[in-house]
Amino acid sequence: MKPATCRSPSRPHISTARAAAIQPWRLAKFLKYLGRARVGLPRGGDQDRFTLAEANFLDAYPIFAKAHGESAKDPRECAQGLVDLYTAWDKAEPGKGYDAKAAEWKTKLAGEPATPGNN
Repeated sequence: MKPATCRSPSRPHISTARAAAIQPWRLAKFLKYLGRARVGLPRGGDQDRFTLAEANFLDAYPIFAKAHGESAKDPRECAQGLVDLYTAWDKAEPGKGYDAKAAEWKTKLAGEPATPGNN
C-alpha cells in the first residue's frame, strides 16, 4: 500500500505520516527565525513585515514555552524577538501602542530567569 501524501508547493510528495511526526518545537524554531528575519528586512512595507513577524513570534512562543518552559533559551529568544519587533515597529509607526507591547515583553523577560541548558 502506498503512503498517503500531502501535496504542497514546497514539498509535493511529503508523506502525511511524516508531516504529522514533525516535532512542534522544530516548527517553533523555524517561526522564530522567520520572525527575526522579517524584522531585519530593509525598510518598505513595514506594516506587512511587522504583522507577519509578530504572528511568527506569537505562534512560536507558546510552543517553546510548552515544550521547554518559559525560562528556557528558545522562548526567551522569542520574547526578545518580540521586544525588538515592537521597538522597531514603534519607531516606524510611533503612537500606536507598540512601545507598550515592547515594555510588556521586557517585563516578561525580566520576570523569568534564564534556565541554563534548555533549548
